[in-house]
Parts: sequence; C-alpha cells; structure tokens
Amino acid sequence: MPTTANRERSADTAVTFVKPDEISKDLLAALPRTSVVTKPKRIAIASDGLLKPKAVVEQVTSRLNARFTMDTHTRCWRHFKVRPSKGAAEPEATNPRYCIYDKLMDGYGYTPEWVDKLVKDLSDEATYQSIVGRPG
Repeated sequence: MPTTANRERSADTAVTFVKPDEISKDLLAALPRTSVVTKPKRIAIASDGLLKPKAVVEQVTSRLNARFTMDTHTRCWRHFKVRPSKGAAEPEATNPRYCIYDKLMDGYGYTPEWVDKLVKDLSDEATYQSIVGRPG
C-alpha cells in the first residue's frame, strides 16, 4: 500500500510534474509511464456569490408581494446606508454584510443576505411605505 512521506528518499515513488510541451519528444518516449490522478485546483473568484442589482430586483420580486423595481432597490440601499452614492470619494465604504465594492468592475455586488433582508423588511407594509414613499 503506498504511503505518503515528508522526504523524497522515504517515499514509495518520487514524482516530478513536467508539462508535455516543456520536454523533448525523445526524452518523453524514454520515460516510464505512470498514471497520476490529480484533484482539480479551485481558484477563488473575487465576486463569487455576489449579485448584480438586476439579479437582486429579480429575486426580491419573485419573493415579495409588492412592487419592487430598480428604483425601489436604489431607495433601499440609500435608506439602509448599504453603500455610498455614485461618485463617492470612498466607494468601498459599504456594509460588507450586504454589499461589496468591486474596484476592477467599478461596481457593487450584493449578498444573498441583502435579498433576504429586503424581503423580510419590505413585507411589512408600513416599512415598505416609509422607504418607497408609496403603498406596495
């Protein structure tokens, strides 16, 4: 049974990974063949799990029994002070629980928790009217 080792001399087999295009064909043909199964490396995605404003509107609309538009969303992030207004000196000054600024894309991503908060808070008619300024 193969075992792992901390040092090459105590291992069952020492393996050096070489890209096929970095070795000559003659040397490649002379090397013994061994199959190795590797686990794919998952690279972190900076904005993984964040939603664009349009997706927030779609998700809230599907769960809320009131009118919810892009204008409603804007009123909400202003009311809850989730992010600064466009052109702010510090666009990254967000509430990271609900919103993250992406410098590369020069925009904001919203968390699923933000959607949950909107649905919960705006389900109350009085809260909806105080934020939106009209009945839902």
